[in-house]
Amino acid sequence: MATFFAIMASSALSNNLLLVHCLGLSSLFAYSHSLRTGIALALTSFVVLFSSALLNAFLYYSVLLPLNLVSLRIVAFVLISASLTFLLMKLLTRYFPVTTQRQALTLLTLSGNGAALGLAVLITLPGTGLMELSASNIVAAALGGALGVSVLILLFAGLRQRLDATQLPAALQGAPSYLISAGIVAMALLGFSGI
Repeated sequence: MATFFAIMASSALSNNLLLVHCLGLSSLFAYSHSLRTGIALALTSFVVLFSSALLNAFLYYSVLLPLNLVSLRIVAFVLISASLTFLLMKLLTRYFPVTTQRQALTLLTLSGNGAALGLAVLITLPGTGLMELSASNIVAAALGGALGVSVLILLFAGLRQRLDATQLPAALQGAPSYLISAGIVAMALLGFSGI
């Protein structure tokens, strides 16, 4: 059980997809203007990342690796992630039509998001130590990666609201202050790598 939480914390903090591996930064800066849209984006990101990572890991270990088709994993991962995002968009359209109209572009961006592909590749990458581990540890890595992305989207949505409300010098307003904040948080997350 301690290994489960250690892998989950490592995936969320010291191996964070957004700020440490720089995968899927578009969702962090482009779509989280307010806390309300940040919450919606964080929830959809969590569902897409977690479920696509699990499906991609299952596909890799049960089909691609036994049939020696490892070279096709990127194509398979993109197809799984895009189709899963498409299904999620159809479900959201059915049950939450107003939310989907606002989040349609965001969901389409998530389908080709580097974070969804990166999490699946990191889980199945030889040399990460996860190949020798059990399925529960793969679930922990997927859960930690998805949770880390979702929490950062929420944090940056709140941070952007505060930065936009404060008086900053003209040279630091907007994107420069967002990038400086992201750099500081990335350095803080790298501090967890020794734990």
